[in-house]
Amino acid sequence: MAKYLVFDIGGTFIKYALSDEEGNLTEHGKVPTPHTTAEDFFKVMGEIGDQYKDRIEACAVSMPGKIDTDKGISVSAGALTHLLRGCHVGEILSERFGCPVTVGNDGKCAAAAEAWKGAVKDYANGLVIVMGTATGGGVIIDHRVYLGTTFTAGELSHFIYDQPAITAGYDPHTDLQGMFRGSPYMMSYASANGYIIEYMHRKGLTLDQKVSGEEFFAKVREGDADACGTLQYVSKAIASSILALQAVLDVGVVAIGGGISEAPELIEAIREETHDAFVRHMDSFPLTEPAIVRCCFGADANLIGALKLHMEQTEKKNRG
Repeated sequence: MAKYLVFDIGGTFIKYALSDEEGNLTEHGKVPTPHTTAEDFFKVMGEIGDQYKDRIEACAVSMPGKIDTDKGISVSAGALTHLLRGCHVGEILSERFGCPVTVGNDGKCAAAAEAWKGAVKDYANGLVIVMGTATGGGVIIDHRVYLGTTFTAGELSHFIYDQPAITAGYDPHTDLQGMFRGSPYMMSYASANGYIIEYMHRKGLTLDQKVSGEEFFAKVREGDADACGTLQYVSKAIASSILALQAVLDVGVVAIGGGISEAPELIEAIREETHDAFVRHMDSFPLTEPAIVRCCFGADANLIGALKLHMEQTEKKNRG
């Protein structure tokens, strides 16, 4: 029997579903995300909740940005920061729905889902990398998502790959192509845009000629030299970051998610390049090579993981 209303708030759509305590989802729905005012945003959220408020015990929300999960505050909110910066999202929705509401970062929610019932469930410690427009994810320690001191653990977009570029004065306030090619941050390659814009650069394409992930991997399967070269080049950069992160985290598995991860060539390329990186450094560094796998839950990951974070926060509050 459904007890929970779960939300996955994105820049384009607000997705929602009912869930039982095991994360089994029913009655999926989605509506366009308002970008006008915070009042319009909460009006839409409230109208969804009103349909279910007599059938639920609690609500769990996944959304982008830096989220104070203990207090339910969106310190920032990704594409919705202009509406929801510093907003008490949990409190506002709790008053509207008449039930407890928990709010979590979308990358950490995806990681929580994989740790609970997905690709990381058989490992105590793991890393989830979600390749979307940029790079999301989370760190799993002892089967739980590690939130960090200020709730920003696992913000992989900002992992620095190229320190000399930072030293030289790289300016992150640049156009899309600049953000995703030549940027010193992990989002510049461990993302759908990372692969696509590198490929576009090699082909001499402009931003208004942008190709899709499906088109890129179709070119890989055709043996296109630029596509295959891009796949190897970017996967090698991801492998280097996995090597560096493993030196700190020592996880048993790295799970790759995001729509682009559906392409089998992606997982295989990252797996091969990661294995090669570890073999090359094995004699020098006492590191253990993690398993490289695909995430399990796809579009439902944030919904399922929001519930898992809600359950963990409820347990934390009950402990005092």
